[in-house]
Amino acid sequence: MKSYTGIGSRNITESEIKIITKISNFLSNYFICYSGNADGSDITFQKSSNGNHISFLPWDEFNFDHFKPVNYYVVGHLEDGINSIHKFHPNPNALSSGAKKLMARNYYQIRGYLDYPTVSFVVCCADEDINGNILGGTGQACRIAKSLNIPIFNIRNENWKNNFNIYLKE
Repeated sequence: MKSYTGIGSRNITESEIKIITKISNFLSNYFICYSGNADGSDITFQKSSNGNHISFLPWDEFNFDHFKPVNYYVVGHLEDGINSIHKFHPNPNALSSGAKKLMARNYYQIRGYLDYPTVSFVVCCADEDINGNILGGTGQACRIAKSLNIPIFNIRNENWKNNFNIYLKE
């Protein structure tokens, strides 16, 4: 089965929760959702995936007090993810050890791990800068996706729905 990444902001509106829920529920029939178990977007994608998700965690039991995924891997300490920080993060030396683990897990949300391959596309709910670059930890995952020419659909971008529908029809 193919996969996609469902990630984004921790602070999401009720309207965004409804959109993410609808998307994730629909996609669960065709794709495995990769996410990171953060509050907000990540957990909403996971909960709405009908159990068809894999969570990539920065450390053991990350955010289990809000949602305990059934299928997960602890990847924040793995070499490929750590190396990706220096390649894709704008200021890797400013990150604490915990932040580095969070950024490292973003690599696996895109590239997969073990038998889980690189994703086909990313759906996110995140703020963008004036140039359309996605911010925060979601931005790290999206920079990795862009480097691999993986399509990104940000539901906070006004053109997302039309572009996403065209992509799915292809």
